[in-house]
Amino acid sequence: MTVRVVDPLDHEVPASWTVVQARGPYTVEGERKLMRDNGIDTLVTKDSGGELTRAKLAAAGELGVRVIVVRRPAAPAGVAAVASVDDAVSWVLRSVAPPT
Repeated sequence: MTVRVVDPLDHEVPASWTVVQARGPYTVEGERKLMRDNGIDTLVTKDSGGELTRAKLAAAGELGVRVIVVRRPAAPAGVAAVASVDDAVSWVLRSVAPPT
């Protein structure tokens, strides 16, 4: 099993794991090489959205690699979810604005 992480792991992993520590952005060519070199037949990825997952999904599609996307859990009741930093700033400004 090959596992890619951004930050170093702080715990032991099974001896059969290959841990690749890398930080994107990633290219389709690089993802294709990683999948080929490690015999990847299934890609499991979180639904992080945006452009950050495009390269690995494109490479997986080209190579016929199965893809499993793990959805984010729903936000708990009362928690605001925003799509961008600008949306977060707008939400905070609306939340702290004095009533008119």
